[in-house]
Amino acid sequence: MKEKLFNPENAYRLDDPMRLGFMPFQDVIDCMDIKSGMTVVDIGVGTGYFAIPIARIVGEEGKVYAVDVQPAMLEHLEKKVVHESLSSIFEIIEASAEDTSLPGACAHIVLMANLWHEIDDHMAALEEVGRLLVPGGKLYILDWRPDVERPPGPAIEHRISATQVVAFLTANGWKMDYNRNIGRYSYLLSAYPEI
Repeated sequence: MKEKLFNPENAYRLDDPMRLGFMPFQDVIDCMDIKSGMTVVDIGVGTGYFAIPIARIVGEEGKVYAVDVQPAMLEHLEKKVVHESLSSIFEIIEASAEDTSLPGACAHIVLMANLWHEIDDHMAALEEVGRLLVPGGKLYILDWRPDVERPPGPAIEHRISATQVVAFLTANGWKMDYNRNIGRYSYLLSAYPEI
């Protein structure tokens, strides 16, 4: 996993305004139908590219659990959360996608943005998401398309296509809700566990 993990020394790239041109956070957030008062778990939160605007939507009645395995990324995020006066909405957690340490049935939405290709144990991560979601909750996976040349993004050989992710989810009892390309280089899909 180490060679697939985003290097925190490049964290400045995650906040580069040029990123809006190829990964429009508002388009992603609009697809997620987030509402005030919801609880969202952002696994692989990085510097909060999605989590900060999500926190503004869920507001004081909601909650954002910001999970990342890299302490350096969480330090960047913590500074932004304090600067934006959003500390009361956030809980920042150093943990992996496979074991977040969060309570069960705590989330309306789980977001994994640009993370699926970094995960070594997809089954463990999927089981963890299933544990986190409330009934009717949804998983959203945003990741890099392997059919589009880089830069930006990870090496093509590290990318996993939307078709592969859909096949994995459906083979493991999840129903697809949404699947489309978004921005110039990414796809976004959502699914929920069949009960």
